[in-house]
Amino acid sequence: MNPELINSDIALDTVLQQYDIFLGFLQRPAVLLQIAMFTLTLLVAYGVESLILSQLQRINREPLAIVSTGLFPVIAIGIHYGATEILTSLGYPVGLMFATLNILWIVFGYLLFITISYYIFSEERVRPFHRQILLPIVVLFVLSQIFGNIFDLDQLGDIRLITLGEFDLTLTRILGFSFSVYFVFASSSVIQQVLASVVVPRLTVDVGTSNVILTISRYTIVFIGFLISFALLGLDLSSLALIGGGLSIGIGFGLQQIISNFLSGILLLFEQSLRPGDVVDVDGQLGIVKQLSIRSTTIRTMSNVDVVIPNERFLTDSVKNYTRTRVLRGMINVGVSYSSNPTEVRKLLREVVSNHGKVLKDPEPRVFFVDFGASSLDFRVLFWVEHFDDWYPTETDLRMMIWRAFEKHNIEIPFPQRDLHVVSAPALIQPNSDTDIPDDKS
Repeated sequence: MNPELINSDIALDTVLQQYDIFLGFLQRPAVLLQIAMFTLTLLVAYGVESLILSQLQRINREPLAIVSTGLFPVIAIGIHYGATEILTSLGYPVGLMFATLNILWIVFGYLLFITISYYIFSEERVRPFHRQILLPIVVLFVLSQIFGNIFDLDQLGDIRLITLGEFDLTLTRILGFSFSVYFVFASSSVIQQVLASVVVPRLTVDVGTSNVILTISRYTIVFIGFLISFALLGLDLSSLALIGGGLSIGIGFGLQQIISNFLSGILLLFEQSLRPGDVVDVDGQLGIVKQLSIRSTTIRTMSNVDVVIPNERFLTDSVKNYTRTRVLRGMINVGVSYSSNPTEVRKLLREVVSNHGKVLKDPEPRVFFVDFGASSLDFRVLFWVEHFDDWYPTETDLRMMIWRAFEKHNIEIPFPQRDLHVVSAPALIQPNSDTDIPDDKS
C-alpha cells in the first residue's frame, strides 16, 4: 500500500479522535459550569471597570494610563479567585478555572509591560515592537494555553502530512516554519527601525553610510533567520544544497534580471553613487530618492508619485544627479529689440541677477550676447545657486525682475513677426471666358 495513503489515514484518525475528545470534554457538567463561571467573571469585571471609569470621569479625574489599562484584568483576577473558592467549597473540579486564571495573569502582565514601555519610551519606538513581535507572541501563548487543556497538541503536531524519502513534513514543522518566517521579517523590520532611530543618529556618518548599515543589517538578519527556519522545518544543509543547485539552474534560465538588480543594488550601496535624498533625473523623470534597497530604488517625482526603478538601470543608463554637485547652474535666454543698446542691456541684466539673494557671488553671474536673431538681439544669462530647491524658484524670480527692469528702462522684448506678400495671379492662368467657361444654354 502507498505510504502516503497510510499516513493520511493515520492523520484523519488522529484528528477524529481529538474531535471526539473535545466533544466529550464539552459535554461534562463540571466543564460547562467552569466555562459559565469564567464568562460571568469577564462580564462582571467589565461592568465594574466601566462603573469605576465613569465615576472618575464624573468627578473630572482622569485616571493614570497604567490604572485604566490594568483595571480590567485586576478586577477579573479578583473575581476569578472568588469564583474558584466557591466552586472548590462546593466540591466541583476547578482545573479549567486554574488554566483560565493563568491566561488572565498573562494578559495582565502583557498590558502592564506595554503600558510601562509606552510611558518610558516614545510611541514611535514601542509600537513596532508591540504590534509586530510582542502581541503575536502573547496571542500564540494564550492560544496554546487554551487548546493545550483541550487537545493533545503533541499528538496533533506529530501528524505526518507529506513523506519524501526520510523526510517527514509534520504539522509542527509547518507551523514552526511559518511562525519563524513571520518573526524573521518582523524582527528585521523592528531592528532596522531601532537602528535608524537610536543607533545611527549617534554615529557620525552620512546618509549613504547609514543606509548601507541599515540595509546590510536587515538582509543579514533575514538570511540567518531563514537558516533557522529551514532547520525548524527539518531540512539539513545537504537538502539546502540541492535547493541551491535547482535555484542556480533557474537563475541561468529565467532569473538573470533579478540577480542583476540584486548585484547592482549591492554596488550602489557600497559605492554610494546614489543616496536617499538625492535629486535625480532618470529618462526625464525628475524626483527625490526615497528608498534604496537591494533590488530596486523608489523615487518620488515632483507630482508626488512613487516610481520603483530596478537598480540595474542606474548602472547601465544615463542618470543625472543634481545633489552630488556643489552648486547648480541656471540659465535664462532673453531677447531685446534691435533698437536697444547691447552694452546697456548686458549691464542691466548683470545688475538684476546680482541683486537676487539666492544667486551665488562665487561663481559670479555671467551675461553673454549670443546671437543676432531674426527678430531680436539674443542674450544668455548664467547664474549659480547652492541648493536644488532654489533652482526653479530663482529662475522664476529673475524672469520677473528682468521684465520689470526692461519695462522701467523702456527696453522692448520683441515677438516673432512675419511679412506676408500677396502677389496677383498672372493673366496666363486667368480662365478664358470664351473657351474655359461652359455655356449653360448649350
